[in-house]
Amino acid sequence: MGLAQVREIGETRIEWVWTPYIPIGVSIIEGEPGLGKSRLALYIASKISKGESIPPNGDVQHGKVLYITAEDEPGVVAQRVRQFGGDEENIYLNATTTFNLFDIGEYLQEIQDVHMVIVDPLQAFVGLYSQVRFRRFATFMREVAIAHDVAIVFIRHLKKSYNDSSAIYRGIGSVDISAAARSIVVVGRMEGFGDDIIVTHVKSSYGPKGASLRFSNSPFDYAGVVDATPDDLLETSGEQRRVLDDAIAFLRVVLGDGPAFASEVHREAAELGLSRRTLYRARKLLDVRATRTWDPSEGKFRWVLSLPKMG
Repeated sequence: MGLAQVREIGETRIEWVWTPYIPIGVSIIEGEPGLGKSRLALYIASKISKGESIPPNGDVQHGKVLYITAEDEPGVVAQRVRQFGGDEENIYLNATTTFNLFDIGEYLQEIQDVHMVIVDPLQAFVGLYSQVRFRRFATFMREVAIAHDVAIVFIRHLKKSYNDSSAIYRGIGSVDISAAARSIVVVGRMEGFGDDIIVTHVKSSYGPKGASLRFSNSPFDYAGVVDATPDDLLETSGEQRRVLDDAIAFLRVVLGDGPAFASEVHREAAELGLSRRTLYRARKLLDVRATRTWDPSEGKFRWVLSLPKMG
């Protein structure tokens, strides 16, 4: 009858290339251009090619990597692989940007022992797909990954405008690929960390999300765990950075002459189109103080905001 009792079904063993960020299956590394997505992917690929442990959890995979790119010349990618000390015989590059991703299964069958496939960037290969074709593509790639026991990682840019939406919806393209992905990480930079690259975990279908990580930029290498969320990271990127700057300037003006009631500050911010979340982020960066004060005109306690005292 097409049904089975749970007692008849064994458990699926979850396998990882990079615990808990990249499992066997489809994953996404996303972020704005030039902020480290490709470098992170090649860093992991180089570790896999030599069988070296990948921080922070010490995963060890030793096998081949297929790197399909439409952004960088093969010579540029090869140079980065050498900088990372990767095994040049275990990393394969596409010779043409007209690579058909629906042929990926044939390449995996031919090369053998491939542990990870990287597509950089996804949109360059599927940009003109209709919604129906994109859905078919997402299903196909998920099936290929499971059939060949390989991690398929899509590099994806962020939308230019995302209007304070949750981090999981900020990647370019159909939501079908986000649904198909078992894991999504966002790469970017944050205030206070200079040019270092921050990696945060947006989606994890196989368990708790991983810690946010920091990678030094020159040379590119693991530099520890940081306290940051995906929204914290994206709040300081692109259009969101400009909105945050507006919120900071607003607070400096309204609180510049002295403390103000929080409700009035929030009302004025809303009239200017600043979201409550953006305002809270700006408050945190400016170290705005919130104190509970008695308001005799209202006959109740109210929250008052103030800038920290200088000196």
